[in-house]
Amino acid sequence: MCRFARMLFLCSISIVVWTQQASGAPQRLALVIGNDRYPDAPLRNARSDARAIARSLQNMGFDVLLHTDLTDVAARAATENFKARLRPGSEALFYFSGHGAELRGVSYLIPVNASPNDSESRFRQRALSVTQVLEGLSEKNVRFAVAIIDACRAELIGPRVAGRRFGSSSDEAPSLPATGQMILYAAGVGQIALDRISEDDRDPNGLFTRVLLKEMQRPGIPIDRVLKNVRQEVVQIAKSIGHEQVPALYDQSIGEFYFRSPPLGTQQSSAVPTIDPEAYRIERLAAARDPVAQMQMGIFREHGLRGVPKDEAEALKWYMLSAAQGNAAALVNLGLMHETGRGGLRKDLAEAARMYRAAAELGNPVGQVNLGWMFEQGQGVAKDVQTAVALYQRAAAQGNDRALANLTRLQVQYGARR
Repeated sequence: MCRFARMLFLCSISIVVWTQQASGAPQRLALVIGNDRYPDAPLRNARSDARAIARSLQNMGFDVLLHTDLTDVAARAATENFKARLRPGSEALFYFSGHGAELRGVSYLIPVNASPNDSESRFRQRALSVTQVLEGLSEKNVRFAVAIIDACRAELIGPRVAGRRFGSSSDEAPSLPATGQMILYAAGVGQIALDRISEDDRDPNGLFTRVLLKEMQRPGIPIDRVLKNVRQEVVQIAKSIGHEQVPALYDQSIGEFYFRSPPLGTQQSSAVPTIDPEAYRIERLAAARDPVAQMQMGIFREHGLRGVPKDEAEALKWYMLSAAQGNAAALVNLGLMHETGRGGLRKDLAEAARMYRAAAELGNPVGQVNLGWMFEQGQGVAKDVQTAVALYQRAAAQGNDRALANLTRLQVQYGARR
């Protein structure tokens, strides 16, 4: 029986990206896992890397599910919860930091309760297959998904070094990405991925991760350019201390993804608009997660107001961030985009009705009128004129003119009472 200790350990950071056409709400959701407490081979900074990544992603508008030191059962539960929360059109990110292994061409993520004495069958039961994680995200029809695997922090076979060994000269070449994917390994085959660049290096993150954390903060840089910048800087730093580390990039991606979207005023245009200083103030508030400012930025982006360049996809992102914090007006605007198929979304009346219903339950009169109209017409919901009347009445009680007009019309048409 092949034992766990004889498996090929992956000592790499890999990034996998693929795109799908959006068909649902593009919220940004990330699952971040960092495992240090392996009884047989503990790590020093996997949790530190995971927490740094989580903080960075939160600042970029991701909702982050952060977990540390997971067993096999806990890791699977966290992964299933993550997948369940994704919707079509989401922007999803999965990050794992800890030990990894490859067995018969399949890459695995190692839980903290795995043992070098596990049999092959026991190992397969405990370890989490990277392929399964990525296929699971693809099946959710996400708009863009990124998986970052920072695996095998310590040398578990052979001499101890201040880094991570990715394979050996006899290793098979890594699997090439499928169409729509991008893969970046922290080091080439047979190379050491450095954890530190000197004995006095006190940075809590490995070389590749610290460079990635810096580069992903740059606004308006697409992910393929970010990764090429990371590769160039890692090569230069490693070379300066007499080490060879060349991250290997395999790119089959389609479309673009930004960790941070271009800031206002940076879009190139033949007629550059003059942006209202108030728009910059609101953008700063929106970036600080103020829901009202996020909703306002969505309006500016959707309609090109205050000199802000029109960008419906950006508007959709801001509406999602605001709606996630319970802003009823943002929910209404999301419903309108689903109803009309704008912002890169497919037309989805059922999803529009769901957005309007959420806004209506928060007491928003526009959400109540819009949902009432859908019930009246039988669009996205089963036709129910009485429910429509009740919704119009709730909105009319708040002085909504559309609700009053609809009630008058229905009273003539159906004899419905106001």
